[in-house]
Amino acid sequence: MSPEAYGQFCDELEMLDGAGTEYDPDAFQAAKQTPVYFGSAINNFGVQAFLDSFVAESPVPTSRRCGSDAIVEPGDPDFSGFVFKIQANMDPKHRDRIAFLRIVSGEFQRDMSVKIVRTGKSIRLSSTHKLFGRDRETVDQAYAGDVIGIVGHPDLRIGDTLATRLSTSFDAIPTFAPEVFSFLHCVNTERMKQYRDGVDQLAREGVVQVLYRVDAPVRVPMMAAVGVLQFDVVRFRLETEYGVQTRLESAPYAKLRWLEDSVQAEMLRTVSMPTGVHLYFDTHERPALLFPSAWTLRYFSEQFPQVHLIEAFGAVNLDAEG
Repeated sequence: MSPEAYGQFCDELEMLDGAGTEYDPDAFQAAKQTPVYFGSAINNFGVQAFLDSFVAESPVPTSRRCGSDAIVEPGDPDFSGFVFKIQANMDPKHRDRIAFLRIVSGEFQRDMSVKIVRTGKSIRLSSTHKLFGRDRETVDQAYAGDVIGIVGHPDLRIGDTLATRLSTSFDAIPTFAPEVFSFLHCVNTERMKQYRDGVDQLAREGVVQVLYRVDAPVRVPMMAAVGVLQFDVVRFRLETEYGVQTRLESAPYAKLRWLEDSVQAEMLRTVSMPTGVHLYFDTHERPALLFPSAWTLRYFSEQFPQVHLIEAFGAVNLDAEG
């Protein structure tokens, strides 16, 4: 290293002084501290050091909550796990769809039969992979803490529990109320089938939430998200993966609240609601109300105190110690 390069290195290193705190393994294990690594994947600098540290410092599999009282331990003999991510078109040639499952307890054996606790349906886990970048390899065995990719089961949803016993059901992954809303139109009507398939798949992946207005003359999906960048992701993936060009139209809403059940939804369809308030259903068939402003939401709550409005579904699935 030249003296000039070394001097620049020292100057840039001093800039980091005081930017953080000294690494404490105990604080990291307690989820109170996050280590920061510096490197360059494109130049393959620091990548191996990061992977080695990740393996050495990562916590061992821990117990997880199952309902209000029960706890599932990693050493329990019965197999269980939950789907935390779904990704489609990872292999564009085959249009595959992979559900990523984290094993919580028991031992996984390829071709074993498990149940989708949400539906009670039994499925056979015959096509399972371990993925790293673009590389895949078939998984024949896996244990608590491992993540496997399950191919070919369109019934799986994010948050689903897979287990050998129906009595095992992990807390749902939370769904929070979105903050931005836009209608998504298909520019070329000849691509409507691909458009519908793409919207349905991206909604299943959780890229955005998709809602449809009750009794609307034209069934146009409305995108709902936390930030507008998610809309750009949807449009880009629809164009690159499904060959569909779309157009966004801003929706006149600012707040969303789910209803407790379909009974309340049917009741609200028979009454006069405040101006701008409309009833929608999400992709899980849960009824929701859309409000044009926070003021309208407060006014509605005062006028209909018997209606239970829900801002978020599910509880955060923390480790039992948390």
